[in-house]
Amino acid sequence: MGKDSIHPKQAQILKVATQLTAPVTTRDLTSETNLSNNTIGYHAGELIEQGYLEKGEMLDVGSSNRANSYRLTDEGAQVAEDIMAPGETVEQLQQDVEDLQEKNEQLENELENFRSAVLERFTEVAEKIDEMDKDR
Repeated sequence: MGKDSIHPKQAQILKVATQLTAPVTTRDLTSETNLSNNTIGYHAGELIEQGYLEKGEMLDVGSSNRANSYRLTDEGAQVAEDIMAPGETVEQLQQDVEDLQEKNEQLENELENFRSAVLERFTEVAEKIDEMDKDR
């Protein structure tokens, strides 16, 4: 089977598995692809059948949580390389991921600042309403 028979979600999983340090867990794949656990499980199973991934042991991923782990096979690494955009390298993809993570952090900070400003304004309005109620 070649890259033409790879489902887009499987291609996404292979690309992420190429970028992350092996073994990767279901949790890693879920957070990096925004696919659900069920979708990851289904497509990882297909990739295992095709010989592109190997299932590893269950790994601890938090307090009393465990997740399946996967390793990219040599054939899977070749397919991942084949399906990357022309000229796209793992280093470029890693840089893109870092850039997106940095942008995400900036947006999260902006959102937190916005929430704080809204809460502050809400508190001011609530205090004015309380004052108006007292003046009645």
